[in-house]
Amino acid sequence: MFAMAALAALSTSGVHAAQSLDSHLHKSWSAVDGLPESPVWAIAQDPDGYIWLGVHGGLVRFDGARFVRWEALTGAQLPERDVHALHVARDGSLWVGFGNTGGVSRIRDGGARSYPPGEGLQSGPIWAVFEDRHGVVWAGGTFGVSRFRDGRWERVGAGHGIRDEVMLFGFHEDAAGDLLLATVAGLYRHDRAADRLERIVDAGLVVRSVTSDSAGSIWVGGELDGLRAIGPRRASGAERRLPDISFPLLRDERGHLWGGTTGGGVTRVRDRAWADAAAVERITPRDGLSGDRILALHEDRTGNIWIGTNAGLDYLAASSPGPYVMRPALSDKRIASLAAGDGGAVWAAAFDGLYLVSEAETTRYGAADGLPADAASVVHRDKRGNVWVTSLGRLHRFDDGRFAPVALPEGMNLFRVTAMTGDGEGGLWLCDATGLYRLQDGVLTDYGDAPAVRGRTPVVAYTDSLDRVWIGFLGGGVVAFDKGQPREFHGDDAVTAGSVSAFLEDRDGTLWVASHTGLARFDGNRFEGLSGRDRPGGYGLIGISQDDEGFLWAATTEHLLRFSPGEFSRALVDPSYRLAVLHELGPGSRRTDWWTSYQASARTTDGRIWFATNEGAVVVDPRRVGYGEPPAVRVDRVRRGQQVLAPGDGVRLPARANRLEFEYSAPAFDAPARYRYMLDGFDTEWVEVGAYAQAVYTNLPPGEYRFRVAASASGTRWVEASPWDVSVLPAVYETAAFRAGVVLALALIIVGMWRLRVRRLRKQFALVLGERARVGREIHDTLLQGMAGVAMQVHSAAEALDNSQPRIRTTLQTARDALEHYMREARRSIWELRGPALESLDLPAAIEALGQRLTADTAIRFVLRVRGEPRRCAASLKQQLLRVSGEAISNAVQHAGPAEIAVELAYTKDSVGVCVRDDGRGFDVEQVEREPVRHWGVAGMRERAAQRGAALELVSAPAAGTRVEIVAPLVEAE
Repeated sequence: MFAMAALAALSTSGVHAAQSLDSHLHKSWSAVDGLPESPVWAIAQDPDGYIWLGVHGGLVRFDGARFVRWEALTGAQLPERDVHALHVARDGSLWVGFGNTGGVSRIRDGGARSYPPGEGLQSGPIWAVFEDRHGVVWAGGTFGVSRFRDGRWERVGAGHGIRDEVMLFGFHEDAAGDLLLATVAGLYRHDRAADRLERIVDAGLVVRSVTSDSAGSIWVGGELDGLRAIGPRRASGAERRLPDISFPLLRDERGHLWGGTTGGGVTRVRDRAWADAAAVERITPRDGLSGDRILALHEDRTGNIWIGTNAGLDYLAASSPGPYVMRPALSDKRIASLAAGDGGAVWAAAFDGLYLVSEAETTRYGAADGLPADAASVVHRDKRGNVWVTSLGRLHRFDDGRFAPVALPEGMNLFRVTAMTGDGEGGLWLCDATGLYRLQDGVLTDYGDAPAVRGRTPVVAYTDSLDRVWIGFLGGGVVAFDKGQPREFHGDDAVTAGSVSAFLEDRDGTLWVASHTGLARFDGNRFEGLSGRDRPGGYGLIGISQDDEGFLWAATTEHLLRFSPGEFSRALVDPSYRLAVLHELGPGSRRTDWWTSYQASARTTDGRIWFATNEGAVVVDPRRVGYGEPPAVRVDRVRRGQQVLAPGDGVRLPARANRLEFEYSAPAFDAPARYRYMLDGFDTEWVEVGAYAQAVYTNLPPGEYRFRVAASASGTRWVEASPWDVSVLPAVYETAAFRAGVVLALALIIVGMWRLRVRRLRKQFALVLGERARVGREIHDTLLQGMAGVAMQVHSAAEALDNSQPRIRTTLQTARDALEHYMREARRSIWELRGPALESLDLPAAIEALGQRLTADTAIRFVLRVRGEPRRCAASLKQQLLRVSGEAISNAVQHAGPAEIAVELAYTKDSVGVCVRDDGRGFDVEQVEREPVRHWGVAGMRERAAQRGAALELVSAPAAGTRVEIVAPLVEAE
């Protein structure tokens, strides 16, 4: 089980446990924490800070939160599943040595090149791979030694001073640059000048591992002889020995020696004290070590020690304790309750007394100080500074360095108090196994009979800034007393339905409640919370507090959580969101009976947060969380459905990329990494997801995108990964060409339909015009000719009469005038029928054709003059101008007897005008205007002018000719 332990009580097994190792942060992982397989044979750290593990099941990368197999990262297979050796070269490549049939692979830039046994590389399992300072890569194992230089492998054997198939266990390069080889036949040193191996330890000694100290002495480990020094740079006999330490060996950057054993865990010997048995410290499975057999030791770039065992992986942080420490003065105490004191001090009620702990000292109070016994169950410091303590069911108050008993009403006894809180009026509320009470001025009020409390066991009490007293019950449920009036919350969420363990009011005035089943927040009317073991925070909470930056800290029976209120809000609406598990409280700190205490956390005035455990108090300094930011963050995989996409200059996705997944990681081992991501082109701001290491997008529209992800341990400084550029191609129907084609097709369809309609209308119009022309011809050739003949006959008859018959003569002349009038009407009808043919012409041509037609068969000369630049008129305007012009010309032909009819067509910027002049006999305009019934042509012209908003002028006089002029606003043709 992954664990955080302060190593407060190291197993000594006959050796001294140095205090310098007590503060190391220890974590361990095994199969239940996701480690694919064990044992862990080899450990290495790449330039980006990731830890690589060689296990029985293959090559595994670890980022502090997730174990990922090489095959899952790349989709490629390595030639062997059993990895026994790892080494990171100076160029950043990872060399991998395999067990079983052997062979070596070199991994660089996400690709692997494999070298199978043969052609200079020995067969059989590879136990060690090492690059010397000259860039030569050495590999050795069960059947000999080989080296890689100048791009090829070559065997190192009898020709170099060593047996061809000698079993090799490890390499080491000392401060002088000499390469040392630990073999079954002793210890060898490579003479580079002679390119030979010189044995410097007798052949009878099996050397499992080798290292050197700061003085230059060589130390070797053997299963039979343990750890021994063989003198400065040369073998001079077994001068110094440490039994039980054989394999592997590691000298860290601080000069300390770390050694593994075959069944006794791992040991550390401080610098310059390697031969002093009293300086040996040991960590065993009893201290939380994952296994008892040590197989690999590795120091990472920041000085942390990694341990591979037969059952898992362990991590010891550098000597700095980090933000978490088990308070040494309380490391072996069972803490029941905590309360903040003055000046950063804390009160701790324990089963062997009451403690006041400060930086300077720790003071213990017991029976000698006024308590009824050397034990305390609950301690509380109210807002007025009074310290209250319960011991053996009795209540005491701290006064002038001693504890004085508080008198209760006669016959009233407390059985087992679990919590206390003070209110604004000076009252003290007590949660006891027998009920709920309030003590003030010696008066004890029993609230046990209140309907909201009756039959329930109160276990937690808290007073908020509004002086409301909150009570939590064993078995679930919350009651708030506001000015003495209770308001009950029936556990309408899964959190308050569980046994309540703690309350907290944050700096924004929001109330939080912790319970056996999770964590909830009060929104003013009801509680909303997270519960269930599938989500961090859903374990049994023992305490909750808030730091100066507003982050909430929650300790569960197994975890330590740190999160912001915003992260909690997101987790409420997103079931996939996980609050970051900062650390786990380990087997040594797990409170299997934590419900015996309900005031298990306290925030002191110096900003530190204390949590009570069965084996002491864990102290957290939130100001130190910011160290150890992730050195790098990377996008590991991008998947479209089941397809894994390879990075490059840009990833181009086909249309309908319904689901796109980005998986990312950052190496963070002291505190878990927090992530945020943004898809430029889609997201408008960063999306913070806590420890969740995946981003999923669905139904992305076509476009250019850039995926960005950043990681942080503190939430203040962010490290950003190299971005991924992604293009989602449009479907055919989403392309601009397709849209343009659709628009063009629609336009062509519309134009085609319009042209078909125009053609049909033109055909229909042509038929109408043809029919009207036929009717006009029939009228002209039959009716009009007949009427003309009749008129001539009537005229002849009238002329044949003498003057003795004036009445008959007058009648005949009237008949002749009537016929001539009907003939004019007939000609007008013919002109109306043929008129539309002129509409296809422009206005000047139409007037020219009209004038020539109306003056045909007469001696009248027709003249057309155009002034200004002709412009196309609207059809309706042209039609009205033609009608007025035709009427004026027709009247002149029929009545004026002119020698010439002149028409002037004038164009200006805003108007068009037609003026018809004749030099005929003229007429009296006023008389015509007085008789509109007889002269309907003039009235018609005025009506047409009015319809167009035009001005019509009629000028005439007897024997002076006539002028008809119309000027209309110009409306151009569309």
